[in-house]
Amino acid sequence: MEKRALIVEDDPVHQELLKDILEGCGWSTRGVAGVAEALSELEAGGFALVITDVYLPDATGLELCRRIKSNPASSGIPVLVTTGAFLDSALTRLAEELGADEFLGKPLRLRQFLGAVDRLVAAVA
Repeated sequence: MEKRALIVEDDPVHQELLKDILEGCGWSTRGVAGVAEALSELEAGGFALVITDVYLPDATGLELCRRIKSNPASSGIPVLVTTGAFLDSALTRLAEELGADEFLGKPLRLRQFLGAVDRLVAAVA
């Protein structure tokens, strides 16, 4: 499968940063600002990874994660959830319960982020 990532981030600066990082590593990317757009993109298929922020304008990234993992057509796509909020054990546990494959706090550390991406994609390859 082509290395194609869906980035769900409503902050245009963060979205562009993630796109630049991944594209610099050979990925193709599609960026959207909300859950409804993300679900529409996922219906078309072809994504090897979803990266989503927790807080989005139309729903949470955790809700997006739940919907991805509960749909047989998309359940195998790894989901990396990010948040700028305080990363506490309750939020981390909730993300895991809803199917998040990885959960990282912002600001993202480049090595940690790229390591997570590599692990997630290798796990489904």
